[in-house]
Amino acid sequence: RPLTGSLLQIGCGHGEFLTKAMSKGLKVTGVEYSEQASKIAAAKVAPEGRVLSGDISQLLNSGEQFDYIVFTDVLEHVRNPRDFLNNIHTLLNPTGSLLITVPSLDSFSARVMKRKWTEFKIDRLWYFSTNTLKRLLYSENFKQLKTMPAKKTVNVHYIAKHFKENPVEPFTKTAKLIEKILPESL
Repeated sequence: RPLTGSLLQIGCGHGEFLTKAMSKGLKVTGVEYSEQASKIAAAKVAPEGRVLSGDISQLLNSGEQFDYIVFTDVLEHVRNPRDFLNNIHTLLNPTGSLLITVPSLDSFSARVMKRKWTEFKIDRLWYFSTNTLKRLLYSENFKQLKTMPAKKTVNVHYIAKHFKENPVEPFTKTAKLIEKILPESL
């Protein structure tokens, strides 16, 4: 259904989510750390939407607030999650909604893979369970929290590529073997 209001996406990548949000009727702003990716995203949402290259600091003194703020796979990369969330709180309309996605320590894949979990990566500074994320959000004055596992639909090629880029044995060899024996359609 059509939506109204403004949306801020932090870590907007190439702008796919922003274009979808625009098609639903939202006024969109994206922030992307990668200058190259921000240019691609800006071209996709222009002239109605905007994309800023860098971080959210350029929005903090604008007085602007957003009805929706979205960031996926961002919080685990920021140096100070409390300061970051405090800044998000100032950018969020008091009746607005915040959507956060982080790799979860209590996810199925984390429980199965244990210390070999593929989300343990060198560029990640923090890891959250559902409870630690909730406590952090409550401590930064976010209320009415609802948590749920994100569902990701993937195919065998995606999984094999992921393990090729982030090798974890025996999963990497298993994924490569399964990719070889399964028909392309799967």
